[in-house]
Amino acid sequence: MERATTMVSPALDVADLLLSRAGLKIESRASRDRNAYSLVSPRTAANALLHEPMVGLDLETTGLDPITDRIRLISVAARGETYLIDADRHLGWQEALGPLFANSQVKKVLHNGIFDLSFLDQAGVEVNNVFDTMLAAQLLDGGTHLHSTGYFTLSSVSKRELGNTLDKANQTSAWGSHDLSPSQLRYAAEDASILLPLRDRLGDEVEGAGLGRVARVEHEALPAIAWLNLSGVPFDAERWADLSDAAMLAKLRIEEAIQQVAGRGINLNSPRQVRSLLHAVGIDVESTNETVLHGVADQHEVVRLLLEHRAAAKRAGTYGIAFLNNVHPHTGRIHARYRQIGAATGRMSCSGPNLQQVPRETPYRSCFRAPDGALFVKADLSLVELSVAADLSGDDRMIRALEAGEDLHSMTAQALFGKAESEVTPEQRSFGKAVNFGTLYGQGLRGLIDQARRHGLILTETEAKEFQQRFSRAWPQLSAWQRSLLNGRDTIVRTRSGRL
Repeated sequence: MERATTMVSPALDVADLLLSRAGLKIESRASRDRNAYSLVSPRTAANALLHEPMVGLDLETTGLDPITDRIRLISVAARGETYLIDADRHLGWQEALGPLFANSQVKKVLHNGIFDLSFLDQAGVEVNNVFDTMLAAQLLDGGTHLHSTGYFTLSSVSKRELGNTLDKANQTSAWGSHDLSPSQLRYAAEDASILLPLRDRLGDEVEGAGLGRVARVEHEALPAIAWLNLSGVPFDAERWADLSDAAMLAKLRIEEAIQQVAGRGINLNSPRQVRSLLHAVGIDVESTNETVLHGVADQHEVVRLLLEHRAAAKRAGTYGIAFLNNVHPHTGRIHARYRQIGAATGRMSCSGPNLQQVPRETPYRSCFRAPDGALFVKADLSLVELSVAADLSGDDRMIRALEAGEDLHSMTAQALFGKAESEVTPEQRSFGKAVNFGTLYGQGLRGLIDQARRHGLILTETEAKEFQQRFSRAWPQLSAWQRSLLNGRDTIVRTRSGRL
């Protein structure tokens, strides 16, 4: 059994010495490749670190929920020594450490900082000037391993970048215990101290890869994302339950109508049985996915019923009564988890639940309500994708149209259908919008035909090719730029800001 040592660092003050004599373990141990560490008072740590240009910051908590769990141990590392603060024994630690964490002259290095910042925000502590080694590693990776489990943990990144193996045995140990063990203290100190050399390595790599500007944007946004996760959104659970009941009733009514057409019971989740039903009404398809069904929706009423059933089933399932499990029992809000780099493109993602995919219908959206005395403010960048495409491609006509405030979707519709601006219908403009965005994201001939079907337009392959040519004539420089990318040899693509 390992025996705890009590070694008082020169940095310790009288309060620390008294705590030591009262039985609180204060440990300081150094080795060739590991910082010394000391269990100290918040004031001692703040005084020792306030003039450091950079510190590593890591928290050990009693759980994963910043609302119901608490910070137990705060680890702050400088070059040469790491200071550990037991939050249970220093209930006013915010007063001493708050100015250090808020000081924009001291860079705070974290890993998966959204977790630590959420807990610190809940504790009333502001943190400025941060560098997240996980975000830096994800930026350098360019999305290659974004969905590889464990690839961006502190242990994995440290092993790849520094060759260091971190002992994570204490990661899930009893951090709510009255006394923390020497091995827990060493574990916490090592996690904090490794952040500084890791930041040195990743910082150099980020700059060398031309990602410095992108990294600064990501790090400046990090505290706001942590706040977003912690704050959550007010939610009307009672109204949502009513919508869930209505969706379930609609689903059952549609199932009954489909079975009347079939003349028998049918498993609507079975593609084979659905194809058999469609064959019985004179429609033969190889697939029953929604794209195919939209393409034959005008051939029989049962196809419309099948599409309506799928929409109702999703509302009764994904957005049904189980959705209410996401409401936090202590706040009555939904605290979704926003991931700052959630897609290979660098876009954010959301889960638990995915609030980026809530049905657009007003009854659903109105369940998310601002609290009394407050308002929701919605902001959206108009035509941002097309603006970026115009800038990157240098398409003069598109740039002039944007500067003049013209409607690019209507202009595309005019080119596709050979009509004057005043003759373009809302449906044609909607199709022009779909073609604009579809083309930007690499939509091919088949995709264009499917898109047309969803807008009630049946195109042959010859007609679809003609539409593609009309688009190219309408926006020649944009089309030429896209072809040059497709025909080029570069395997790395960057955004205007430099993101891989």
